[in-house]
Amino acid sequence: ADQILSPTYTMNLAQNVAALLKIKKYGLYHMSSKGSCSWYEFTREILRLTGLKTKAVLVKTDDSKAGVVRPRYSVLSKAKLTKLGLNQMRHWRENLKVYLREKGYLA
Repeated sequence: ADQILSPTYTMNLAQNVAALLKIKKYGLYHMSSKGSCSWYEFTREILRLTGLKTKAVLVKTDDSKAGVVRPRYSVLSKAKLTKLGLNQMRHWRENLKVYLREKGYLA
């Protein structure tokens, strides 16, 4: 519940990488979905959209036994893309709906 990120759909990412390649501006760019959420919020949205009646349990990093070290805040700045007019990534909630539809979990 305390790790904040921008879940990113790889198809939307690939579309935006293709647009970046066309303008031939090289360098390091951060590209991820708009918006941010915790892993808990992300899980809750998946459950809500799919109608699954599974309970999501709120777990904090310090209480996890995963043994994986991750930053608490990993939302990337997309300022360089915005300056180029290329910040066309959809919001993570919209990307999640598109992904779930494509996988057959939503009508």
